[in-house]
Amino acid sequence: MLKIMWLITIILLSRLGVRIAQRINFNNFKIKKISKKIDKDGLFMSLGTKIGVGSIIGTASSILIGGAGALFWIWIFTIIFSSIIYAESYLGNKYKDKKNNISGPYFYIKKGLNKNKLATFITILLIAAYSHFFLMIQTNTIVEIMHNNIYVIIISIIFLVITIILNTKEMLKILNKIVPLMCLIYIILGLTIIINNYNIIIEITKQIIFEAFSYKGIAIGLIIGIKRSIFQSELLIGTTAVASGISNEKSESVAYTQVLGMYFISFVICTLTAYVILIYKEHNLTTFNSYNELLLNVFNYHLGNLGIILLIMEIILFSITTILSGFYMGESITKHFTNNKIMIIAIKITMLLSSIIGLIVRNSIIWLLIDSILFIIIVLNGYAINKLKGEVNDR
Repeated sequence: MLKIMWLITIILLSRLGVRIAQRINFNNFKIKKISKKIDKDGLFMSLGTKIGVGSIIGTASSILIGGAGALFWIWIFTIIFSSIIYAESYLGNKYKDKKNNISGPYFYIKKGLNKNKLATFITILLIAAYSHFFLMIQTNTIVEIMHNNIYVIIISIIFLVITIILNTKEMLKILNKIVPLMCLIYIILGLTIIINNYNIIIEITKQIIFEAFSYKGIAIGLIIGIKRSIFQSELLIGTTAVASGISNEKSESVAYTQVLGMYFISFVICTLTAYVILIYKEHNLTTFNSYNELLLNVFNYHLGNLGIILLIMEIILFSITTILSGFYMGESITKHFTNNKIMIIAIKITMLLSSIIGLIVRNSIIWLLIDSILFIIIVLNGYAINKLKGEVNDR
């Protein structure tokens, strides 16, 4: 039933994406024009918060479940949905709380649509999803890729406790400077592997396109690819609007920055990850049930022990950035509603407990919760964007 609902939602979102693209003269497709209008600080913030385990682990799971063709659908729907990211960011910046630079769906639904109850409800869901369930999957991934090492669990708990005490915003700024460097290292590693295997790249590209239109590619890879495109870009989840409120640049500059960030994640990080995996699969017939196990074997095959170390470093750092942004977003949105210190501490404690629960719960359970709650947020936020699309422009 949920799959059918997702399919209907995807069709409606695709239609919305085309209509918004028409409103902005399809400028969301013009990379050269986008590059001239970006807010560089905002781009680093966007990449720092959005590049998480979903960018690497998510791509691996897409290939594992949906086959090579899933990458093709990630590409296609990244392009189609980029205009929605533009609109979400544009409205987030336009309707933000300018005094405190706080934004999100709450503000444009309340001020733009005058629907206070819907605005409050979607904000509660957003805090639950991003500042709780997303934190669970980050900590879960860290301990799983480290094979549930007890010392890693203890260190993770200590880090999480320290996080709720320290200034999360300042820590996030520091990590947002480190993440671009880690992205550069990851890109260099990926390109090195691709160059070393240049003789099979054309065949792999053909495989991606061929499998996209196979029975499995359409029945499974299509839906998996689209859902992964949505999750990787955090389309209509609300975080794009929240991030857009931080910048003091013009709304269209902020929006183009988010679009460029979306393209970078899908066409660079995810594509490199997919090709590295598919190159490995060309030489190995081993079947894997776990995407963590698959990734570890892939990087070990290409780069030996150094590859495993670098992969673990990348995933841990990306996870920490997402954890910090989740803490920051949950705390900042709560402060907008109340200055009650007890309430703020209570929210911090619930975020801490969620992160710790993620250390011990199976990731399949967490993903089921995330899938369900994100579906509701995407539908409600999509409704709001559709109603306000007339206010979105490129001037």
